Amino acid sequence: IGISHEFDNWFAKPTTVRFDVVNLFDQVYEIRDGEGIGVFAPQYGPRRGYFVGVSQKF
Repeated sequence: IGISHEFDNWFAKPTTVRFDVVNLFDQVYEIRDGEGIGVFAPQYGPRRGYFVGVSQKF
């Protein structure tokens, strides 16, 4: 889930601020069960993560 907003500054160029959440409810989910040739361990998806980004146009 993500949200972003663009701010119009008087003295600078527009600035965009973004906030994202990965795996919002922190659920455990399996990507691979570890069966097969050369695969010996199950793999799971990432835990909950928060990410913030700031960008400014040229």
